[in-house]
Amino acid sequence: MVTYQLHRRFLACFAAASLTLPLLTSAPAAAHVANTPPQQPSVVDGNARFQVLSPTLIRVEYADGQRFEDDTTINVQHRPRTTPYTTWVANGIRYLKTGRMLLTYQQKSGQFTPHNLSLTLTTGGRRTVAHPSWHLTGDNLVVPHHQLGGWQRDLRANMGPIPLKPGLLSRDGWQLVVDTDTALWTPGSWPRARKHFAKQSTAVEAGNPRAFTEAQATRQLPRRYSYQDGYLFGYGLNYKQGLRDLATLTGPSPVLPEWAFGNWYSNYSAFTRQDYRRILGTYRRYGVPLSVLIVDTDFKSPSHWNGWNWNKELWPHPAQEVSWLHSLGVKLGFNIHDGINHDDPKLPGVQQRLHNRLIPNGRGHWWDPLGFTWAMDVSKPSHVREFFNLHKDFEAAGMDFFWLDYGCGIPLEEGLPTEKGYENTLPSTGVNGVTIPGLNAEQWQSSLYAQRLRDKGKRGFMLARQRGQWAERRNNVHFTGDTWASWTTLRFESEFTAAEAAALGLPYVSHDIGGHKGKVLPADLYVRWTQFGVFQPINRPHGDHAARLPWEYSPQARQAGVAFLKLREELVPYLYDLAWEAHLTGIPMVRPLYLEFPQDPAAYTHLDQYLLGEDVLVAPVSVPGKHTTQQVYFPSGRWVDYFTGTIYQGPGAHWVTTTWDTMPVFLREGGMLRTLGGQASQGGKNWLRSDKSIVGVRVNASAPGVNREVVHYQDDGQSLAYTRGQVLRTPLRVVTVRNTQAPSGVSAEFRIGAATGGYQGMPSRFMYRVELQVPKASSVRVNGRVLRRGSPQQYQQDPAHYYWYDALQGVVHVQVPVTGPGGGLVQVS
Repeated sequence: MVTYQLHRRFLACFAAASLTLPLLTSAPAAAHVANTPPQQPSVVDGNARFQVLSPTLIRVEYADGQRFEDDTTINVQHRPRTTPYTTWVANGIRYLKTGRMLLTYQQKSGQFTPHNLSLTLTTGGRRTVAHPSWHLTGDNLVVPHHQLGGWQRDLRANMGPIPLKPGLLSRDGWQLVVDTDTALWTPGSWPRARKHFAKQSTAVEAGNPRAFTEAQATRQLPRRYSYQDGYLFGYGLNYKQGLRDLATLTGPSPVLPEWAFGNWYSNYSAFTRQDYRRILGTYRRYGVPLSVLIVDTDFKSPSHWNGWNWNKELWPHPAQEVSWLHSLGVKLGFNIHDGINHDDPKLPGVQQRLHNRLIPNGRGHWWDPLGFTWAMDVSKPSHVREFFNLHKDFEAAGMDFFWLDYGCGIPLEEGLPTEKGYENTLPSTGVNGVTIPGLNAEQWQSSLYAQRLRDKGKRGFMLARQRGQWAERRNNVHFTGDTWASWTTLRFESEFTAAEAAALGLPYVSHDIGGHKGKVLPADLYVRWTQFGVFQPINRPHGDHAARLPWEYSPQARQAGVAFLKLREELVPYLYDLAWEAHLTGIPMVRPLYLEFPQDPAAYTHLDQYLLGEDVLVAPVSVPGKHTTQQVYFPSGRWVDYFTGTIYQGPGAHWVTTTWDTMPVFLREGGMLRTLGGQASQGGKNWLRSDKSIVGVRVNASAPGVNREVVHYQDDGQSLAYTRGQVLRTPLRVVTVRNTQAPSGVSAEFRIGAATGGYQGMPSRFMYRVELQVPKASSVRVNGRVLRRGSPQQYQQDPAHYYWYDALQGVVHVQVPVTGPGGGLVQVS
């Protein structure tokens, strides 16, 4: 198993972010006060136990006979307990106080209820008293109250807004997340049920999932004794602190391979080698970089759905085909489904090795829409071994990762079971399932796939559905399912990524860009959906035998689509920095406005806008037309239109008009957008084939009074060396001051600081291509040298002596050489 050696720094980031604020409480004087030192890990009061994990997070546990649980669960991997707190008892009430909140519990009152347990904190300057409920329903791990954001396992077959299930964040500033039944698990071991569950029947232990009843599947599990395990978050309006605490518990999200943030192509069609030659050739002809090619389900045989053999009509020489595709500079993901069909030639061997313990799938059991399928219990090591043995022929050919494309599970779940009128009473991923109580089948199967990649020295992740488990961040890239292609779907997806990020802290969400169900889109819908995908964590166009490429549409739509796909590849370094931020801090890549501006009431109402990182405001267009005008809300500060250079002042709403060539995307004052430095937009290179010594940065230096620093992360982009600290960190700072002598009234300074760290194969010299956004420029210096203003051609030929000022967008273009750990300086006035 991989050891995350960066985790100490990861935890340190959270500790630094925990602020001590005055607490509005009216607790009575203590009859007995214990100033509990930090090294005291727990407060035990009868059958209740309390563990202070941070100033804003307390674990609350109730167990008959004080049978408390110290082992980690599949959700909770870390419980830091070094936060100072005080505790006392007065009038039969246990008080526990941190620097941010006060917990009370009525002694000898039994299990936790809204009547005997409370949490007091300050939210937005007001005193909030919480009385948490423990009555969960369905897949939820929280009881909703004034929820912010939300999640869904699947957006399949939905054409517009649907209710979202609650997650961590609440407008009240607190949340109880329940972990009572979650299976115990330590990395490197196997999950096991909680001790409070009654011993399961010998039939289950022998591998017969029929003994796992519907009551168990819906969490009404037999119990040996009363037990509760939960985590009380009290973040107030500091929603980021809540997400930091959550990530501390679960462990960090992985940093995906850098190529994963480039352009993907996917289509549900039985492609041959000639088809791939044509598709990739057209990408090259239009100069559009492609990083990831998804091979959909038809490569399998005898069933294109659940088959575990190569379809030799499409893939006559698999290893040669994969090698050829790799030589074209793309990574390959293959679509697979779980279970194994009755006619698969590998089935008899699997059954023999498992002593005929596979379960025939059907109605009333693990659910299979196509029938004639056998299920595996992936909570059993022997079944998992056989399941992954089925993958070996595909892996041997050299594919890069799998996409687990099926998983429809428990009663009344969205997706095909409901469409067809079937119900599955067991927790499953569609065909395969689990029989360990408290183990989420989809979460577990995704983690198995991710670990399989890590065991091979690759970065582990799984493109799959997810069921709201709060540790999904460790392995899952959320595939949101086969949506309808419509304007309402596009609009809802504009809300959904940020909503799920707020609910689960999930950094990686992948929609079917263009929608799955709809072959040819109206040209305007195609363009606007393509624009939207460019500013999402994963840009994966997909459809069912569908037109999802620019050259499949009108010349004007093609021009727009090509330009935006080039832009997407340019943004890979910025997206990679955001992945690093998510890994280190738990703050997701896409953020609802209220995550950055919690004091702004308007941030809670403009849900179809979001921030990509801290610096980029995105307001996707979701109405028809070649020219559209929409109101965009700008939070506090000066925001520059990325495409036109127009400056908007916030807070406030402004009307913004865009064409197919532009989109409402704005760079915050002091914002720094790291890019490939034109290698994608001008040279057609993807990240894999780019020159890693070239770094592009666009900086919004249009307003005075900015003093901001960010860290640019670089590593080899693909291996696990980053978990061993092989990372280059370069601080970038922009400072602007009011200067009445300057033509623009502003002087700007952009500094490339001294880099620290390093990685194997890193360049010895970097060239920064800097785009400094200023209203006007008359004096430009690089490392103290005065540059002359020149034409774009003069700048390209001699950047050591010339700069280029793009008056249309108000951007100064310069190049800054950086050697070794040294830095660089750009000064503009």
